[in-house]
Amino acid sequence: MASSEEILFHLSEKIDFMQVHLASASSATRRSLESGLEQLRAAGGRVTSGEAWEAARQRWHLLAAATADRWQHVRETAGQFDLQEFIEKARFLVLTDVSTIHVGLLGAGFGAGLLVGYLLGRRRRASPLGRPALMRAVVCCGYQGLDDVLLVEDQPRPEIVTPHEVLVRVKAAAVDRVDLRIASGYGRTLRRQTNKYNPHVTSELPVVLGRDLAGVVDQVGPEVTLWEVGDPVWAAVPFWRPGTLAEFVVLDEKELCRKPDGVTFERAAALPYSATVAWDALVTQAGFGPDVAPDKRVLVHAGASGVGLVALQLIKTWGGHVTTTVATRLVPLARMLGADDVIEYDTADLEKELSLRDKFDVVLNTAGPSLHAACLCHCADSGLVVTTVEAALPSDRYGLVLGSLYALWVRLSRLAGQLLFLPESWGTVTFSPETLAQLGVLVDARELQAVVEHTFDWQDADAALQYMARGDAVGKPVVRFRHTDAQPRPATPL
Repeated sequence: MASSEEILFHLSEKIDFMQVHLASASSATRRSLESGLEQLRAAGGRVTSGEAWEAARQRWHLLAAATADRWQHVRETAGQFDLQEFIEKARFLVLTDVSTIHVGLLGAGFGAGLLVGYLLGRRRRASPLGRPALMRAVVCCGYQGLDDVLLVEDQPRPEIVTPHEVLVRVKAAAVDRVDLRIASGYGRTLRRQTNKYNPHVTSELPVVLGRDLAGVVDQVGPEVTLWEVGDPVWAAVPFWRPGTLAEFVVLDEKELCRKPDGVTFERAAALPYSATVAWDALVTQAGFGPDVAPDKRVLVHAGASGVGLVALQLIKTWGGHVTTTVATRLVPLARMLGADDVIEYDTADLEKELSLRDKFDVVLNTAGPSLHAACLCHCADSGLVVTTVEAALPSDRYGLVLGSLYALWVRLSRLAGQLLFLPESWGTVTFSPETLAQLGVLVDARELQAVVEHTFDWQDADAALQYMARGDAVGKPVVRFRHTDAQPRPATPL
């Protein structure tokens, strides 16, 4: 084995060798630069005066001389460094001043670091291959409509990060019309700002689609008191939150409601979002209810839409008179759900038919802005027109300046809401478990039915989106998740 003297000798040789080569490289570089400057002067003599060039050359020589002096100073300083003396002092320090206590503390710190790293790794719930747990989901990776929607099996699975959160294993989720608008950029600015305060979101894209879910509790946070693993639940989330068309969703325990016992997961998944919107339109905005509805005349446009199907059932249950507009093939369905008067908008003259009827106390527009003027014409003077279609958001068109001000407004609004314990709604419908609980009572009493024309398996979710985009869907299509332990595959474009 080589002695310490031999090691020191070889190290000194290496240092001297490096110094010589560095000095040689410096000289070669300087000569190369001088030669390049001379060539540049010869090529540019026609556009540069000799006096100016001579001044520049003198400045270059002064800079080169200063660099050479600095390099000589570095060499002299390095030559004064005694490597052997340094090693001897270090060895003396280790043998005399470092005790077994120091060594023990160093080992204990190293071991504690390993233990903390291991525990943090366990909390990440990594897969057997060491990667984060993944799941299947329907996402949009851009805002160009259905062309940017993908079916993926490598979406990171959400985890519980706060004590009151619940991980839900989604059995079924529905496609809503607002999902089509989200895929085209609707709410992107508000979503981008609110995502900054959502620990489950790391980037603006991809966005998980879906607004409703029905499933079972898979995990609960340490301070959750309302739910236990295995409880059947349903929920709805607003458009500016991550969606529900995924195998797993994390929500606060107060955002969940127990699923009605009288319906399957697939039928339950079709109701939460649309039913909450219908409830908000009739109860919150129109002041409707069991005590007000009797003898009131209500017009529900597009009665076969997700919101329309719920609205006409609620009005009929509360004793009101319902007129609705549907396609000819859906007249029997509207009659079965309680409509008193049905107008076939695809074969009849809609304006003429409505003009033949008395004006309405409430007109519910579930079709969109194109019908708003007509709704006003057929509403009584003391009546009310309520629109359930989400209005366009000015924030989606904000530039840099307005966008910065909007971000500040979102931050201050969230802070005020937290201080006053107000739910986040951002001027839209408030989705609450209290509303879902009242709707659940009606479902169990068979006074509110979930109408599902088509149910799709997850691998056919693209067909569900295309069906919704046709414009003549009955209710909302439902996507069913069959949970398996299959390995993830690459993304599948629509």
